[in-house]
Amino acid sequence: MFKMSESENVLSEIIEQIAKENNIVKPKVVISDTTRGGYLGIPSTIIIEETGNGTTRKTLHLFLKSAPKDSREAVPIRDIFVNEIAMYEEVLPNYLKFQKEKLVTDPFQSTVKCYRSSAIYDNEFLVFEDLTKSGFVLWDKTKPMTTKCVEFILKETAKYHALSFAFRDQKPDEFDDLAKKLHVNVLTNFFETTPSFLHSLTMNVKYAMNLFDPVEDKKICEALDNFIENGIEPIVMGHAIEDNDKVVIIHGDSWCNNFMLKFEVCKTKFLQID
Repeated sequence: MFKMSESENVLSEIIEQIAKENNIVKPKVVISDTTRGGYLGIPSTIIIEETGNGTTRKTLHLFLKSAPKDSREAVPIRDIFVNEIAMYEEVLPNYLKFQKEKLVTDPFQSTVKCYRSSAIYDNEFLVFEDLTKSGFVLWDKTKPMTTKCVEFILKETAKYHALSFAFRDQKPDEFDDLAKKLHVNVLTNFFETTPSFLHSLTMNVKYAMNLFDPVEDKKICEALDNFIENGIEPIVMGHAIEDNDKVVIIHGDSWCNNFMLKFEVCKTKFLQID
């Protein structure tokens, strides 16, 4: 007799809940492996198709990101996934609600819809909307981003950081509660055992600093130089977090594989996905 694994049971129950919430009658579910460029998650697509007798049949396209069961000794897979789940289940909903309360006219909205998640040990996963069905794509990581794309992403990131600063300033107790749900030093052990990675971060900042004019961009160069000398190691090792009123909840892994872009005539949209 065939017996479903615990992970299949949990996912099956969640898919059933999503179908019910979206009024999909007699759902047919198809789960397929896919590739989206991520390195710490196993990607799959989920199609929930209505098979009822209605004249209009709904179809829901979802994206499943599951935690790998191997490599857990080398990389803190569980902590990384628990952090991501906390962001989508706790942090971002509170931030977006805060924006509405303040009637922000140009709000931060560059985030993907997360339908459900599981933080069960060795069975962590998140279920998102499949953005590819709305025309979003990953940038080819082998090609440099255009200036326009970089500028757009930086502006959206600045809006998110400003939102985080404002939330901490005006709702400090709630901010602290949210921050406690996150594993701040999630990669500390990884950096300790892989010093070459920390070195590569330093070299990247030095490379970035060389792109600025030392006279016209003096303040930027000074800030980057100070970051190289005093900031990188304390931050990534988690030593610069406590009692710092300038600390906010950031994305933490801002590179092209964690962003999706949609190009329209005279307009670009961008969403954080990881």
